[in-house]
Amino acid sequence: MSDEPGFIERSKQELKGRIRDSAEELLSREEERLRAELERIKETWLKKKEDDLNYFREAFYYQYNLIMLCGLVALAAASGPFLPLVASVAVAWELLWLGLAPGNERFRRMIRAEKNAELVAEQEEKRKERLRDLPLPLLERHEEAVAIAEEIRRRAEDCEEGELDVLDETIAKLDYLLDQYADMLVSLHKTSELLKDPEAETLADRVAALEEEVASTPAGKLRQAKQKNLAVLRQRLERYAKSRENKEYFEVSLSTLEDTLKLVRDRVVAASTAGAISDSLDQVVLELSQHRDFMEAAEQARLEMNEEALEAPPARLETNDEALEAPQAAPFAGTAVDPTGELTPEFSAPPEAPAPEEDERPPDLLQEFARE
Repeated sequence: MSDEPGFIERSKQELKGRIRDSAEELLSREEERLRAELERIKETWLKKKEDDLNYFREAFYYQYNLIMLCGLVALAAASGPFLPLVASVAVAWELLWLGLAPGNERFRRMIRAEKNAELVAEQEEKRKERLRDLPLPLLERHEEAVAIAEEIRRRAEDCEEGELDVLDETIAKLDYLLDQYADMLVSLHKTSELLKDPEAETLADRVAALEEEVASTPAGKLRQAKQKNLAVLRQRLERYAKSRENKEYFEVSLSTLEDTLKLVRDRVVAASTAGAISDSLDQVVLELSQHRDFMEAAEQARLEMNEEALEAPPARLETNDEALEAPQAAPFAGTAVDPTGELTPEFSAPPEAPAPEEDERPPDLLQEFARE
């Protein structure tokens, strides 16, 4: 009894250690999943982007630089004797500009923002093409999410501090977020369309009616056929129930994602670096990775449901007792049953004629002619 308090204390410490280890293991798995997801997002974004920007070329073709050069050339053409001086000024300007602009952080951010805006607009056009068949309410939800993501992106580009790579990572996350959001909208629409099938409401009644028929049908081929049809209908009923659950999940997930985006937008108002904004999106990315797994499973289930619907036996098997009556007596050999039910000669090669008996052989005409 004297050692009981110590035993209890050791048990508590051991339990706390197990809980701590389990929590650390869970966090480790979450971090590993997040790192893998971020790496995949980065690779996907880099595939969408063109080769790395050439800031010297961008600096030369910058509109204000071209305006300056054109003005100096026009001035040189009109200067007459001052042509060498004006030409020297133009060369000095261009060398100074090309020497300073490509390495300037603000200039780089401006050019990168323009290129990113072009790429984001291109990706958004592709998303709109995918979503063009969606009803108006879902399209409006998509437009609202795009507006929030655009606001977050502009805030990240306006931050004074932060590396360009971090800015690209933030834009990549937003692009991934909008892609997944569009996929969820498409999945919700497909599931809703599937549940609009009138058969989805009557299938339960059909199953109940067929169960009664199977119970009252005597053993035989007709009962087996009805049992097979009943098994298929039960599977389809299960799929419809799962589709209803998936629809509710998509609706709740979309609402959660929209609220999370608004929360991130509220947070980035106070963020001073692109890195802080990027970190705010990490949790959204992790949530979306889990939603993506669910959507893939739901899409696979929907495809399987469509295949089962195509392969299902016709509904007439449920009540057509005449199609599978007891087998009739087998017709005699050499006959077949035509579509009218009458017995007709079987279409097969005729039997060979038996060889004539020796005494029934026809007389030899040559021998008779010789005798005459």
